[in-house]
Amino acid sequence: MARGSIKKRENKDGTVTYYIRYRTPSGKQVMTAIGPKKRQAEAALEEVMKTIRDGTYIEKKSITFGEIVDKWLKIKEAEVENGQIRPVTYAAYKAACGRLKEFVTVRNKKEEPIAWLKDYRLRAINPELCEKVCAEIAQNFMPATRSKNVMVFKSILDTAVKWGYLVYNPAQHVKNIKIPKREMDCLTIDELVKIISNVRKEYVALVLTAMMSGLRLSEVLGLRWGDIDFNSGYFHVRNVVVHGKFYTPKTDKSHRNVMIGETLLEELKLHQVRQAVEVEKNPYDLVFPGKDGNPLNARNISRRVLHPAIKLAGLRRIERPFHALRHSYLTALADIGVDIKTIQEQAGHSSAKISWDIYIHRYPNKDRDKIKQLDESFKNKLGKQNFQKCDIPVRMGLKKEGAD
Repeated sequence: MARGSIKKRENKDGTVTYYIRYRTPSGKQVMTAIGPKKRQAEAALEEVMKTIRDGTYIEKKSITFGEIVDKWLKIKEAEVENGQIRPVTYAAYKAACGRLKEFVTVRNKKEEPIAWLKDYRLRAINPELCEKVCAEIAQNFMPATRSKNVMVFKSILDTAVKWGYLVYNPAQHVKNIKIPKREMDCLTIDELVKIISNVRKEYVALVLTAMMSGLRLSEVLGLRWGDIDFNSGYFHVRNVVVHGKFYTPKTDKSHRNVMIGETLLEELKLHQVRQAVEVEKNPYDLVFPGKDGNPLNARNISRRVLHPAIKLAGLRRIERPFHALRHSYLTALADIGVDIKTIQEQAGHSSAKISWDIYIHRYPNKDRDKIKQLDESFKNKLGKQNFQKCDIPVRMGLKKEGAD
């Protein structure tokens, strides 16, 4: 039974590279560079030999990294057409692919680029090169962009393995880049009142909806009148608007019923009456349509409506104002003691852990009160016991003073 072998070669710069060598089922000998660590070569060889033994090894012609990127993007294009991913997501993938293809792998003495990643034969990409690519990405881009680029890079190579162009993913051990948590703006009730007092009249209902429901802006813009249950006091979140297009919510948890109070319901009833008189076109039955009846532009609403209101209110500049309204509402729920599961359902978080991680710091006094209640229960039940009489030294195996 063929076992394959590992070969170690010293490079001109003093480093070493391990190669794996094996024969394909057709008898062709293949040698592939793995990287500077023997254990990675051993793992790669074992993976290849397993596919040969199982009869799942696929022999395909070698292609370049640029070619596999183009194939991967075509799959993502199809996913956009099928509604599996959104155009904005595809645009981010395409941008990341462009950066990866144009990554400079070799420069001459004048620091001029002479080789790019797109021209590398796919099987020549080893873990060492992957680490180099990801390290340079980490230096040159913001955290969110870095994370997206690394994720796309690993996904492309994973796909190459599935399609049989690679026997293993050389980037599988590259650590994902963590995105540092941003401090979220949290507004007080007084600050929220100041903001709504300075919002242009025609947008009061929209801003109040974001302020008193915890909905995302995309969810607010996607609300239809049929999504509001005025009798029970609920929003049924069924649609979102992203870049002017309707989509269903990304996750099952985002597709939810959100409880709302009487104050917001009354404002929405007034808004509905005004809209019937003032709005001529509303083909989608939107709660907050634009003048032409189409969905409003999220960026314009933030820039032209909420930012000016915040400035007129004399408050600090807030980078993501609608997200701040959402966060402030959910924080207020936590402050009055609403349980974390209910907050998760209101927010549409995919898990209660996300809500817990964000709002746990809002609960210290609540937990302290519970501990006091438990302490009082013990005290009431055990209060008649005189624990001072307990012979602790004897119980611990020690002698009392003066004892023989």
